[in-house]
Amino acid sequence: MLLTSINLNLTQDEKRILVQTIKQYLHRIPPIPTPLSPRLSKLSGIKGIVFDVYGTLLVSGSGEIGTVMQSDRSHVLCQALTLAGFVVKNNTVCENGIVYFHSMIARHHKVLRAKGIAHPEIDILEIWSETTNTLVKEKLLQGKQTKMSLLKLSVIYESLSNPLWVMPGFSEMISAVQKRYILGIISNAQFYTPLMFNALLQNDIEERGFNKNLLYYSYRFKRAKPSLFMFEKMKKQLYNQYMIKQDEILYVGNDMLNDVAAASKCGYKTALFAGDNRSLRLRNDTVTGILPDVILTDLRQLKDVLS
Repeated sequence: MLLTSINLNLTQDEKRILVQTIKQYLHRIPPIPTPLSPRLSKLSGIKGIVFDVYGTLLVSGSGEIGTVMQSDRSHVLCQALTLAGFVVKNNTVCENGIVYFHSMIARHHKVLRAKGIAHPEIDILEIWSETTNTLVKEKLLQGKQTKMSLLKLSVIYESLSNPLWVMPGFSEMISAVQKRYILGIISNAQFYTPLMFNALLQNDIEERGFNKNLLYYSYRFKRAKPSLFMFEKMKKQLYNQYMIKQDEILYVGNDMLNDVAAASKCGYKTALFAGDNRSLRLRNDTVTGILPDVILTDLRQLKDVLS
């Protein structure tokens, strides 16, 4: 079967099972301090705040989503396949499987670039569907490809490869801003990102004050940051729904290219989040002439810059 995240409808039981699965792999990950100092200039007139996820709202053990896709994780793949209910029939499945996984990502990127998408985003569920289907056909893997087996494989592999924890100060920061500002997300993310939030926060991100219509995850658009696509779409939606202008939006992210530069080009105010050295991306070799309006080293500092 070919399963994709687009229009994926999870039942409450499926969601509960996946969240419980993720919880098995959660453990506290303290952020690593960065060499940057905070720069907390006052920002006036802000009405909407939009956040990145990995490395900003969440501590990411690998630094950011997608990083683990570029490394050899064959041992993690075998573990995830087994835990998801598949039977490894041949010792080469680990090495072959990770090669297929990476090659399918590259192929999907190539197809999307041919359609004119400069910064394509994959659908990770579609990649896993194709990878396991190939392994079963080659008799390296045994097991029925079901919706739940593919969902569990996706969340287990991600949980093992990129452990997550809530960034310190998240709850205090959200409590301070959720009633005063319209809150949204623009993030390179996959279908399991909302599930990760649920597992870590014990409820959905919408219950923490985020607008359910302003959660922009890249897999839904087939476009990843630093593409301006999601930033432009968010800008239009905030204006059409709330009459919030581009310079009344603050974007908070940990990457100078993907976050600060992209948001700045769309007219947003920007905050570079420098709270974890694993995920801080200064991009000095590619980003020049653009500076964030403020630098935060702790999420709780956000309330100090908003007047």
